[in-house]
Amino acid sequence: MNDAAFDYLDDRRADPALAAKLCSHEPRRFCNQVPFLEYLARKGIDIFNRQAVRVLAEAGIWGSIRHHGLLGDTVIVSDDAGQFRVGNHALCWVHAERLLQKLMPATPRQARNV
Repeated sequence: MNDAAFDYLDDRRADPALAAKLCSHEPRRFCNQVPFLEYLARKGIDIFNRQAVRVLAEAGIWGSIRHHGLLGDTVIVSDDAGQFRVGNHALCWVHAERLLQKLMPATPRQARNV
């Protein structure tokens, strides 16, 4: 795992013990899920803990994306859902309309503004 992957784990507030078990200077590549899970098991990580495995897999994928220079200056635009808070991200202003629909104008002018 590289710095981008560890940053991803930090951003997700993953258990620091998970990251500590994977701290290594040797790059790791996996052709599919089986060798990845075997590697985690050898490192003492409970591979039946779906949440932990998911966040580790996401961190690995994000680390690989950054390592290969993909998505360079791309900005991810979302409604602030956690799974989209990666790299450069911004909130989607379109979702602000949901709040406007909840406004209850008291005057005709306010109604027009809404």
